[in-house]
Amino acid sequence: MTPLTQYFFSHLMGGLNVKLIVHVLLLIQLGQGGTFNVIPTRLTKGRNTISIIASNMATMDSPSAERNKDPIWSVLSTVVNSASTTTTSNDCEGEVNNNKRGNTKKSAPYKVLEIAAGCGVHTLYFTSEFLNNFPHLDLSWYPTDPDESCRCSIQDRIRNTVSESVRESVSSAVALTLSSNGTAEERDCSDVDSPIRMTGEFNLMICINMIHISPWEATIGLMKVASTCLTEGGILYCYGPFKVDGKAMQSNLDFDVALKSRNSAWGLREKQDVIELAVMNGLYLKQTVEMPANNLSLIFCKDGV
Repeated sequence: MTPLTQYFFSHLMGGLNVKLIVHVLLLIQLGQGGTFNVIPTRLTKGRNTISIIASNMATMDSPSAERNKDPIWSVLSTVVNSASTTTTSNDCEGEVNNNKRGNTKKSAPYKVLEIAAGCGVHTLYFTSEFLNNFPHLDLSWYPTDPDESCRCSIQDRIRNTVSESVRESVSSAVALTLSSNGTAEERDCSDVDSPIRMTGEFNLMICINMIHISPWEATIGLMKVASTCLTEGGILYCYGPFKVDGKAMQSNLDFDVALKSRNSAWGLREKQDVIELAVMNGLYLKQTVEMPANNLSLIFCKDGV
């Protein structure tokens, strides 16, 4: 919270005009690149109003994530469907008999690790779709992001969703910073449920629009984490713009120049370089899917099946 924001909160219980305060807070938040998903229509000076304002200040939005969430889910759902069929194959007969008796008991946990989750648009949408389309799986979703404001936004979205099943399925967002060593965070942290301790437990990892907006060391770390955290036969799903044999659509080449002007360590990666890095870490490219706006879905599988 900025000093100016703190000033208005500190005087909220004083004699200042509450509506004026809300308008100023809106301007502050929008100026920081965030948005309010809910604007209070009835204002009081009680604690509830303060919590509403603070909550909505935490929620950020991403127009690009809103645009690409449906195309990505159309691909991701096929990956989950295929993987879940394999995961539950040994229990199929028992599950069928249970379902005939009206027993909706779920199978073994299906764990998803979301890398660079951003403001939580994908976290909330994919979790909801997952639960609606694959109710037989016991979903546990672990969102991560190195940025604190993003983690706060994720928590705010999940806390405010009307779906109790989503709230129960999504773990608290945690900091996870990728590096050439894997992660910058310590692996011997005290939280036994931390993703960096859960080796070999994840059925699926997703990494959307990170590889080109981060140093190459982050992609090295991504593949190391996937090699460590995925189950045998687990899937790593990557989405974003890539160069193929050094070529790309002009719009992507222009985007590449713009990224490098912001940070020389950023930029579109060569698809083959990413594939070779994956192979070095025990992953192989299972499928490439062309996506809207000149993006690609790269679906990697951990060796073992």
